[in-house]
Amino acid sequence: MNNKIINIFIFIVSMFFISCIGVPGGTHGYIKRYRYSINKDLLANAVNSVIRTEQTIDVDSVHNEYNDGDNYISINIATLKGVYSYVIHYYGSKEYWDTSKTSAISLVYAYNEKREGGSAGNGGIKWYNFNLKKQLIQPLEQEFISKVDKELDMKHTEE
Repeated sequence: MNNKIINIFIFIVSMFFISCIGVPGGTHGYIKRYRYSINKDLLANAVNSVIRTEQTIDVDSVHNEYNDGDNYISINIATLKGVYSYVIHYYGSKEYWDTSKTSAISLVYAYNEKREGGSAGNGGIKWYNFNLKKQLIQPLEQEFISKVDKELDMKHTEE
C-alpha cells in the first residue's frame, strides 16, 4: 500500500514539473520572441508605423495593463479565416531599453476568433500543442512581423 501512495505522489509531482516546461519567466511567459539588432525606440517606431499603415491591423481600443502602448500593445489582425487577437510585450525595462543595442517583442497572448489560445503561462497554449500554436502564430508573422522586418529593412531572430 505504501508503494502505491509513493508512486501516486511521484506521478503528481512529475506532472506538475512537466506542465511547467515552456513557461520562460513572468506570469504569462511568452509564446515566441522576435529580436532585432536595434534599440527599443526604433523598434517601437517601426511597430507603430506598421499598425498605422496596415488596414488589416488595429490596436485594441481598451487602454489597460496589457495595452499601455509602452510595455504592451494589444492588436487585432483580420484575415480570411477570422480575426486574431494578440498581446505583444516589449522585452525589458526602461533601463534596458535605454542602454541595450538590441530589442525584442514577445508574443505573450494569442487568440483565434473562437477564443482558443491564451499564453504559455496560463496553459492556454501548451508547449506540445503544435497545431494551435502554428495556427495562432502564422497570421501574426505573415501580417505583422514580416512587415516590421520590411519597415526596419532587417530580419529578426527568433527565440
